[in-house]
This record gives sequence, structure tokens and C-alpha cells, in this order.
Amino acid sequence: MKLKRVFASISGGFESLVSSVENHEAVAECAIKDVRLQTARINAQLQQNRHRVDQLSERENKLSQQKALWKQRAKRSAGDRREQALRCLTAMKNCENELQQVCEQRERAQCLVNELQDHLNEAEQKMLELQTKKDSLSARAARNKVVKSVNSDGCAVEDTDAVFLRWEEKVIADEYGAPRLGSADESLDTKFKSEEQRVSLEAELECLLQGDDSAEAEKND
Repeated sequence: MKLKRVFASISGGFESLVSSVENHEAVAECAIKDVRLQTARINAQLQQNRHRVDQLSERENKLSQQKALWKQRAKRSAGDRREQALRCLTAMKNCENELQQVCEQRERAQCLVNELQDHLNEAEQKMLELQTKKDSLSARAARNKVVKSVNSDGCAVEDTDAVFLRWEEKVIADEYGAPRLGSADESLDTKFKSEEQRVSLEAELECLLQGDDSAEAEKND
């Protein structure tokens, strides 16, 4: 198939260029551009042939109507206008012959539309695969570049880590040195709670003492 040969040619040229240049991303973009161009051409041909199918279908309908019309005219003229009826029948035959030709052209055009649609689907799928692969490889290449840069410049990374460590130590020291918000209120609250707890304990102790006194009085009685 011609389309597959085109894709094979693009892929072969792409691999050859990738093996001989450094800017792989630019080469990949060039290959994708070629496939995109082929896809656009196929789509243009598809639209043209769809339009042709529509035109032929419309012509087919008109010829069918004209054929039926000449047939009716031939029947109406057959009684007393024999010559006119024969001319109407000839016109009907002409419409019939042209109708057959148009029908055959429409069928061939529709077959071409179907074939072009298959080519377009294949081209769009190929373009999507190439774009996805390019994006994936670009992301991996960028990651590898960062990793390579980090590995080749370990001192810079260590210095950066040290900066953040010193910053964190300063923040922690500042947190310890900063006055606690609401400390006066907390002190007052603690004082009240202590007094309230003492009152509660005094009351509980009083209840215990009263219970002991009651038990002693009952024993004496």
C-alpha cells in the first residue's frame, strides 16, 4: 500500500537522522510534521471525493425523476400522438443510460471515499503514536539531563542542602526564643484551675468526714 510505503520512508529517514545528529527532538518533530502533512493531504482528498459522491447522488436522483417523467409523457402521448410518444421514450432511454453511468461513477467514488477514510484513520493513528513517543522521550531526556547535572555537580547540591539545613535550624531557634502568645492568660487560667481543684478536693474531703461521723454515731447508738 502506498501509504504504508510513505510511513516506512518517513520512519527510515527518521531513524537514520536520529543516529547521526544530536538534536533528536527536532528530528522527531520534523518526522511528525511530514506525517501531519500526509494526513492533511489524505483528508483533503477525502473531502473532495465525499463532495463528488454527494454531487453524483444528487444527479442520480434528478435522472431518476426525469426518467419517470418521460415515461409518463410517453404513456400519455401513445394514444393519438405516436411520434411524440416515441420521442418521449427515446428521452427516457437516454436518462436511463446516463443514470446507469452516474450510478457506476457514484459507486466507484464511494469506494474511494471508504479507502481514503481507512488511510486517514491509519495516518492519524501513526501521528498520535509518533507524538506520544516524542513526548515520552522528551520527558525522559529532560529527566536524564537533570540527573546527569546533579551527579556531575554534587558539591552544589550539598551546598544547597546545607543552606536549607541552616535555615531550618534558625527557624527552630527563633521559635524557641519567641514569647509564647497568651502566656499571661495561660498563667491566670492555671491559677484558677488550681483553686477550683482545691475547692473540689475540700468538698470531697468534707463529704468523707461527714460520712465517717455518721457511721460512728450509728455505732454508738
